[in-house]
Amino acid sequence: MREDTEKIYSKRILAVLDYIKENLDCDLSLDEIAGVAFFSPFHFHRVFRGMVGETLASLIRRLRLEKAAHRLLKGVEPVMLIAMRSGYDSNQSFTRAFKSAFGETPSDFRRYRKSIPLIQAPSGYHFMPEKGIQSFNPIRKGNVTMEGRIVELEPMRILSVKHRGAYFKIGEAFEKLSDIVTKNSIDIEKSQWLGIFWDDPESVPEEELRSEACVTIEGDVEIPGGIEAEAGEIPGGQYATTRHTGSYKGIGNTWGELCGIWVPQNGYKPRESACFEIYVKGSECTNDESEYITDLYEPIEPV
Repeated sequence: MREDTEKIYSKRILAVLDYIKENLDCDLSLDEIAGVAFFSPFHFHRVFRGMVGETLASLIRRLRLEKAAHRLLKGVEPVMLIAMRSGYDSNQSFTRAFKSAFGETPSDFRRYRKSIPLIQAPSGYHFMPEKGIQSFNPIRKGNVTMEGRIVELEPMRILSVKHRGAYFKIGEAFEKLSDIVTKNSIDIEKSQWLGIFWDDPESVPEEELRSEACVTIEGDVEIPGGIEAEAGEIPGGQYATTRHTGSYKGIGNTWGELCGIWVPQNGYKPRESACFEIYVKGSECTNDESEYITDLYEPIEPV
């Protein structure tokens, strides 16, 4: 079953890669691409990052630059037209990105290059103009580094404050939630603090990112009216979980390994419910980010 699950995931991701390659000149939305893989957008970007080793947005940028290199060498289109077809709104921004990837300006590349080098890619998937079936190499580092397990959780009642904007600023929502708890004498002695992040920060504009700062509350706690917080519930059921130790900056990679490697290797798939992070040890306990401890939970079900 585990081998079959990995094959299913790999087949779905390869279908996504081929779909992206054939539609690089179009506007590609997360919902559209996730639909090709039969994953919800909420879970898809974590699965993709774990299996491919790149975020969805960075892969699309790379493939567009590789396609631009083919156009420069094999065609006669003006550089500005190639820039626009590659998703850049100015020749300057395209030139900066192209030079960063290939070490030369587009004009010099066209003038002096005889062959097209490939940009380094963890999965080995590149833009190839020839039609036909390609393959990619699913990332396997999770086999060695990931210590995951399956747990059965009871439903958790939570009090949450919604945050809109950059994820690194969610601390403002946690401060607001802490003030609400204190001012209303809500007992949180045995509670856990957790965060829910709904969007892919690589695909959604920073100002539109949705997240929630949450704290668990016990059974019959009465929530006062007129406060800027909402009571809710995280569903119970099976979850895949692992522990991330260190700065929050690296937590995206841990999410990718859990969702894109560990879960399929163990014969599971995402369940339609929220992923969340429980903050076991953070800035309130230590000034050393390397000592932060965060537990990640991905809702799952057998394939």
